[in-house]
Amino acid sequence: MSQKHVPAELAKVALSLVQGADFEEFSKVLVASTEGHTFSPLGGNKDGGADGFSRSDYLNSAAADSFFQFSIQDDFRSKIRSTVTRLKEFGRTPARLTYVTSQIVKYIDKEEDALSSELGLTVRIRDLGYLLAHVNESTNTIGAFHSHLARYTDYLKHVGAAAIVRASTHASDPSVYVFLQQEVDNRLGNSDLLKTITDGLILWALSETDPDKELLMTRMEILQRIEGTVPWARHFIRAELDHRLQILTSKGNATGREVSWYRKQDKFCLPFKTRQIVQQENLRDESLRLDVLAELVEILKSTANAKDIDLHLAANTAIRTIEFFFEKEGLSFSHFLKKSDSERTEPNTITDRIDDAINDTTIPPDSRQPYRMAIREALTKVFYGSTERQREFLFQMSRTYVLLFTLQAEPKIIEYFQGMTANFMLYVGSDILIRALSERYVPEPDQMTRNMLRMASHAGVNLILTEPVLEEIYTHLKATNFEFINHFSEIEPHVSREIARHSSKILIRTYFYAKESKQVPGWKAFLGQFLSYEKIQSDTGISELGTYLTTQFGLSYVSKEEIEATVNVTKVKQLAQTLIEQGEKKFKEELAYNDALMIYGIYGMRKKHQEVLKGNEFGLASWWLTQETRIQRYTVNLVIEQGARYIMRPEFLLNYFAMSPSKVDVLNTFKGVFPTVLGLQMGHRMRDEAYHQVLEKVTEFHTLEHGRRTAKMQQLSDNLKADSRRIYNNNFSKVDELFDRPYC
Repeated sequence: MSQKHVPAELAKVALSLVQGADFEEFSKVLVASTEGHTFSPLGGNKDGGADGFSRSDYLNSAAADSFFQFSIQDDFRSKIRSTVTRLKEFGRTPARLTYVTSQIVKYIDKEEDALSSELGLTVRIRDLGYLLAHVNESTNTIGAFHSHLARYTDYLKHVGAAAIVRASTHASDPSVYVFLQQEVDNRLGNSDLLKTITDGLILWALSETDPDKELLMTRMEILQRIEGTVPWARHFIRAELDHRLQILTSKGNATGREVSWYRKQDKFCLPFKTRQIVQQENLRDESLRLDVLAELVEILKSTANAKDIDLHLAANTAIRTIEFFFEKEGLSFSHFLKKSDSERTEPNTITDRIDDAINDTTIPPDSRQPYRMAIREALTKVFYGSTERQREFLFQMSRTYVLLFTLQAEPKIIEYFQGMTANFMLYVGSDILIRALSERYVPEPDQMTRNMLRMASHAGVNLILTEPVLEEIYTHLKATNFEFINHFSEIEPHVSREIARHSSKILIRTYFYAKESKQVPGWKAFLGQFLSYEKIQSDTGISELGTYLTTQFGLSYVSKEEIEATVNVTKVKQLAQTLIEQGEKKFKEELAYNDALMIYGIYGMRKKHQEVLKGNEFGLASWWLTQETRIQRYTVNLVIEQGARYIMRPEFLLNYFAMSPSKVDVLNTFKGVFPTVLGLQMGHRMRDEAYHQVLEKVTEFHTLEHGRRTAKMQQLSDNLKADSRRIYNNNFSKVDELFDRPYC
């Protein structure tokens, strides 16, 4: 069942009533989502004072020194003190405690400092505000809310209960608005940018190679270095690596041979000329970073707290603060930097970003206040009176962020699409499900259709199998069986790959390719993967096929009668007749009726669920998920009448959900890119025109009221879902290509 986006008001009510055990279970999931794989939960009453620990630097809890405590207790100070005491009594040596509470804690920064000084360790507090901000962090946190907290709000469902105000969080930040504008405008996709980024990452990965010292790298070593520093790149680098290496090692490359390939060893390195160019670029970027660091040291010397701080530590922390601005509010911060010094107003989150940076250091808790004040004073001078080198540094960092943003590497965008997919009701077309059947023996990483359906179902998307679609798939299997019996069964031993690939039935092609690799013994066993072969022959297997499809792909089932109850059947029959007369479904009356019913059914379901005027930034929820787009030419007037299209291409789900980066990957990419010279280097790959177009859209965002932003985001979202001409970086033609090479 689909898990819906959680309104902040609903979460607030639940957290005000939640009991300790449920709060602990919910908090474990939320912290795991925000902290990533470093968090390990502890359970039971005898947990030694901890509900979890961080294992970033340790292999077991006995050696860990960073702990978590979850509590609904009103007196948070007493609970934190008793937690630290219990940890020490249990033989642990805590250096850091993160306290998660359902209460509101005023002046968190002051409370953290006071408790840290008193207890001799770093204390972090995550209160109600933090929980509300992250309850929709991922499908896991949304699921945890529904599993552990939702029941505390059941009373609101009764007549007379308080109304729940719908949240619209994404309309208050420019990230999603600008991304949707950009994607709708950019119908050609980002393939050229991906190639450029891939080339840059390959050259960066090979930067320390040297044939004279026999320092060469294999393809896997190149891949591992890139993905180790830029985890987000794994979503495109594996598909591009071999092809781009081939280009970079070719004399025909537009800029000459940039990479040397040692064929016998299948290893790579940079030739002397490329190494010189890379070293010069690195030198310029590192020099820029060192110049800015030196300038910050000079600024810090003139601050009131200069005598109480380590100037170099403070300067590095100031740069880390800037990096945190890009990590946590990159588009707004980039827009802020675009303004002239006189137009800027100090970011109201500067204290939070300074605290983020200080928490990443070894500065003792009781010594942090002088650093806070000095860094704030220094950054104020950088933001409002920057030198030429400082402006260049900030500009390059901003370009790197916008590049990542353009390629969907932004946590807010990922959260948006996760929230959107959790609201979907997608009626899956027969073409998609038949393609999924054809991938039965394809290696799992290449099962694009199956992986898309699997991930969508896991995320809470309501994938729906309708009775007409089930009938079409069953009819297709019967027709495929008849074609095999009539044209292939007698000559099966002599059917070559070339002969098989000319069959009009995709499952026959699938069968022969799978048989060639000895994955199936025969035709009956192959079809038996989906339903009993004898039931195909006797025409009694439709129920068995339906059970397979709903179970295997996580589908719910809707009968033909349920759909017909939402439509004008007379209009459905008229459209079906048009499809027959126009030759689209010639001699296929049942298929014509089913397609017409699906089209009108989508509009009927939208009306039934009152989707049109709900006013949310996610757009419409009910769509026909299919690649059968030719039919749209006969429904132009219907679409105009309804004000929205009805077909969603599966490529939309594939690119914006199934093959998009995870939030953890993006955050780890930020941590790996911004503190290094790579963060400056990647900025060189962003075209000036594209960079300025993004920031201009931020200006447009700020000219609109909240309600207008929401309406435009809804419209942009629906346009993107329904765009039948958009070129995607990942598309289902790759599945068809699999049938031209042996299965492995």
